[in-house]
Amino acid sequence: MNKRKVSKILFLFVLITITFALEWYVIIDWVDKITKETGLKTPSYLLTILEKESKFAKDIGSNLGNKDDNIQRCVDFCKEVPIGYQCYSKEMRKNWCLSQYSALEKITSRLGLDINKVPFSPDFGMGYTQFQPTTWEMYPELKNKNPWKLEDSLYATAIKLLKDGIHTNEEKAIWYYNQNPEYIQDFVSKRQDWEQILQDTIFVYDCS
Repeated sequence: MNKRKVSKILFLFVLITITFALEWYVIIDWVDKITKETGLKTPSYLLTILEKESKFAKDIGSNLGNKDDNIQRCVDFCKEVPIGYQCYSKEMRKNWCLSQYSALEKITSRLGLDINKVPFSPDFGMGYTQFQPTTWEMYPELKNKNPWKLEDSLYATAIKLLKDGIHTNEEKAIWYYNQNPEYIQDFVSKRQDWEQILQDTIFVYDCS
């Protein structure tokens, strides 16, 4: 491995260790458990999604406190960040946002949560891996799972990646997660970094 690559990996690991020192062991523990439980080939899939989607729980969104403002934020977000078919027209975008809100209502109601308090992105991404509500509702095994719990969020991502064929066509599976070509390219690069970190690092757990 060249020196530049080593420096990049070490910088990434040190930065994350410093920023998330208090909960880093929790992240590693759950990533390891869910990887084994679901049969993912490597933890690097989940670590990369966590990094890209929520910066390891640093950014899981916010809530404007009422339906109208949250819907409008979703509509306005499309003006700032075009998202393919979701942005063909303002009317189509608003209908898409309303469908996400409706699915979010079902999830929060089922879990006994206040829809006006749970955090989510302007684009309705929920939790640590930023699942959108309509996608979450597509998976029966997530019916009683909570997207704002780390372990449930990781489990959801793992089963989606597996059903989308992550082991046979990585880029295609990630395309199903996010259709932005830059996202896919960055995912592949970051996952390779994580794979190297996992190969070169010994994680020490406090078993006291």
